[in-house]
Amino acid sequence: MSAHGLRLIVFAVLSMVGGGGLAFGAKGMWREFGWMTLMWGLVNLFFGIGAYRGGDKPITPSVREFLTFNLGLNLAYVGVGVTMVILGKGNDRVVGYGWAVILQGIGLEVLDSVLLFRSK
Repeated sequence: MSAHGLRLIVFAVLSMVGGGGLAFGAKGMWREFGWMTLMWGLVNLFFGIGAYRGGDKPITPSVREFLTFNLGLNLAYVGVGVTMVILGKGNDRVVGYGWAVILQGIGLEVLDSVLLFRSK
């Protein structure tokens, strides 16, 4: 899973750099989007480092089941983000966080899908 770990690390670093730039340089909804994206990036970095350090191991049926569960969880993130954007109208923090959750959900869905389909 080291290739997956490396992809997750790249996604994390991009999230932290882009999110950090917005968190410290933007205002309103974009500032909030930046903060949430930066925080997701930190979490993803830890998972990415763990996956990278784990090396290239075969994907077992239990890992495949976990990835399948994770694909659903990633879609749930997108759903929660959409709900935040819709219901948070007028609240920059809620809307910015919502868009960040949508972005992360989509990004993680792509990364987990690549890992799952390459493991077959």
